[in-house]
Amino acid sequence: AGWRQAPTPPAELPPKGGASDQEAAKPEKPLRIAVCPKGTVHEFWQTVKKGAETAGDEVGAEILWNGPPQETMVAEQITIIEDFLTNKVDAVVMAACDAKALVHTTQKALDAKIPVITIDSGLDPAISLSFVATHNVAGATEAAHELARLVGASLVAAPFAVNAWSAG
Repeated sequence: AGWRQAPTPPAELPPKGGASDQEAAKPEKPLRIAVCPKGTVHEFWQTVKKGAETAGDEVGAEILWNGPPQETMVAEQITIIEDFLTNKVDAVVMAACDAKALVHTTQKALDAKIPVITIDSGLDPAISLSFVATHNVAGATEAAHELARLVGASLVAAPFAVNAWSAG
């Protein structure tokens, strides 16, 4: 796994079935895009929801937002995504609670010709059509350089480890 850049989409999609550009640009019905975060409670995911809804409004797509309350609820996320597939959404955007556990469900979507894009956390193996996330190491490096510039210091790199489960 690891970070990878999403492929650049084509400038425009070709018209389907010989339709004119104007006809091709006007879908018969709005796209239904399922967005399934890792969790719905955290402020970060609420921000993602607002962004998805804004983007949906801009392009005339219906955003179907549903996810498990907590990021540890893998079985619930699988059930939610399978429900989206049963309801024949046009695409799925998801942040996998578990990189391996969501592979089978993602493959079912892809087999049904439903595109899947992963955000924030990917799959192992990386079978989604695209993966969109921040590059945390590059972001931290850039932040450290900016902090050093602001305080007039030079940077000294020191390796360290973080234990997310430590109580101190």
